[in-house]
Amino acid sequence: QSEFREAVNHAIGSLPRKQRLAVVLRRYENMPYEDIANILGISVSAVKSQLFRARSTLRQLLGKFLDSKPESLNSD
Repeated sequence: QSEFREAVNHAIGSLPRKQRLAVVLRRYENMPYEDIANILGISVSAVKSQLFRARSTLRQLLGKFLDSKPESLNSD
């Protein structure tokens, strides 16, 4: 469990700035897309694109963990 959390934190930290902020604001702060868009200065659809790209990257980076925790990156 702690190894997984460390891996997730490291993977999130390696994302490009806008993707990282979008993930943190959405996943950990439970912020609506509209608020994230305002903070990042982008459209709501761009926020959704950033999150999609971030999740794809995180799935690749965390592949070995996702076999046992598939729900971790699939939900908002």
